[in-house]
Amino acid sequence: ESSTASAEGTQADAPADSRGADVAAEHVKVPTPPHAVTSGNFTAWTEPPLPLPGQPYRIVIMVRLPLRVKEYPSDDLTGVVVGSDGYRKIIRGSPYEMLPIDHHTARIEIPVVGSERGYKDTIMVQSKILRERRNLELTYPRFQKLPVPVFGS
Repeated sequence: ESSTASAEGTQADAPADSRGADVAAEHVKVPTPPHAVTSGNFTAWTEPPLPLPGQPYRIVIMVRLPLRVKEYPSDDLTGVVVGSDGYRKIIRGSPYEMLPIDHHTARIEIPVVGSERGYKDTIMVQSKILRERRNLELTYPRFQKLPVPVFGS
């Protein structure tokens, strides 16, 4: 079996910035793990890269922000993680918390309970500031050391 990670999504509306929501792309690319999957301004990966069966893990979501964004409220990023095993976790931050911004990116970590091998996590995420909505999939096979990303459209 092979391992895949894929991403798909849509720009919900025209970006608020006249140059587009991707203006931060002009800057230095922030390093991400080789098993990360990117769609639009969102990148996701798991820590550890391939959890053992039943081992809790974290899904890290990194958001690339336009140059004009100096503060990023944690409640701007909303969505849900849906596991192929039926697990669901809502993504919703506090309206009173600002996420740190480093190199025009912010990141959140979502704790996930352990699952069996061969699982798939679908991350449906959206940002009002970016006016963007994306679906990212992290799929891991039963027998593989590290997931290999496959980028979808």
